[in-house]
Amino acid sequence: MGLIPTTVVFLARATRIAGAICILVWLIGSGIIFMSNPELAAGANPALIGTLEPTAWLYLFPGLILLLTGFLVKTGRLWPAPIILLISILSLFKLVLLLLPMRGPIFGAPLSLELPARIACALLSVPCVFAWEDLAEMNRTRARRPKPSRLATSETFAGFPSPVVPPLPPPPTTRIRRPPIRPDDPPAARTPWS
Repeated sequence: MGLIPTTVVFLARATRIAGAICILVWLIGSGIIFMSNPELAAGANPALIGTLEPTAWLYLFPGLILLLTGFLVKTGRLWPAPIILLISILSLFKLVLLLLPMRGPIFGAPLSLELPARIACALLSVPCVFAWEDLAEMNRTRARRPKPSRLATSETFAGFPSPVVPPLPPPPTTRIRRPPIRPDDPPAARTPWS
């Protein structure tokens, strides 16, 4: 594929880090919810799923999506970039909503957990915008590359050695041997009047 631009590498790493932060926040938040409620620890499965579902939608699924798109961006694919941008814009929107006094399970996460994940996801929009042009160029380059034929790939993967082409024989010599010229015997003239 050649050299990967630094903006694309940075976007891929930043996306994977933000995804890992989201999953870590979900694990910590779920642990806090699980330990603070003794009824959930007793083993009420429907109540446990209902309690953890809002945080899973907020942290677990975006984190998994960010991890996956982070790996796909490094391969030069363009379509994960809009998904990363969408998640970062939604995180920015959620940060704005945190300033308003709202109640509900979506707003029940502690701010010490919510802010690092939301800020990390919102900041992804900056490298995403910078890497967009490089990703588009990598995608165009991939589309222009000729695809190898099926026969060539099947032979290489089958493990057969490539056929050895015998060397071509040298071309025949075209020089005609002429008798050497002696200085005391000048060559005869070959003209029609001689």
